[in-house]
Amino acid sequence: MRQSIQAFTLIEVLISVLILSVGLLGASGLQLRGLDANRNAFFRTEATYLASDIANRIQVNKTTSYSDITLTTTPAVGIDCTANNCSPTQMAAYDTAQWLCSINSINAADDSTYTACSNLNIVGVLPGGKASLVKNGNEYAITVQWSDISTSTASSVNLVVVQ
Repeated sequence: MRQSIQAFTLIEVLISVLILSVGLLGASGLQLRGLDANRNAFFRTEATYLASDIANRIQVNKTTSYSDITLTTTPAVGIDCTANNCSPTQMAAYDTAQWLCSINSINAADDSTYTACSNLNIVGVLPGGKASLVKNGNEYAITVQWSDISTSTASSVNLVVVQ
């Protein structure tokens, strides 16, 4: 009796390797999209935390009014309120400087660290981060904005606080 021997040909092996490669490329593309989504979620969480942080500072320091901040405001601090007793107005300026430095400590114009951020020893966490704080009556509108690295678009978190 004669038995036939069945084996894979080289063409069959190459086709199966090609199919496997296409599947692995698809899986790696999904992995990259997942990493982008995770990074964007991290930045959104940080922005939400930072918006909440200044809202809490405003609630604690109710005796003074925080100055309006535009998206182009440079952080500046006159006195270190951790080492000195500060008036409510000085504390508001100190809070604002800490908050702005926590959002972004790098000057986009020349890629240098803002002087106030160096003095406070704070490094910003949001790429291209900007913030605004606008008072309207007894409400503060807070916006924290950052650049999405993968799409080069601006994303933001908005919060309204009643004092």
